[in-house]
Amino acid sequence: MALRSAAGTLHVKQRVDREIRPPELLVFTWQWLDPAGMAGPETVVTVTFEQQRGCAKLILRLSRFETAAIRDDHRTGWSGCMDRFAAYIANA
Repeated sequence: MALRSAAGTLHVKQRVDREIRPPELLVFTWQWLDPAGMAGPETVVTVTFEQQRGCAKLILRLSRFETAAIRDDHRTGWSGCMDRFAAYIANA
């Protein structure tokens, strides 16, 4: 999978699904690839879906960060993704 930043930089990542339990759980690994295709540190993403007062609640947990700075960068990136997702749902 590849993501392009607003500045045009291409960021390539790979993922391996570890557990899929519809409709409540998705667990996968996440690794960025450098320009030579070498994988960086692996993080684990756990997405849980729960029913709450008739609505679906999405809980996103990330783990296995090498540093607090890397954790914070991921928080910023994933928060932006969730904000865009919420806006998409609101306009659907």
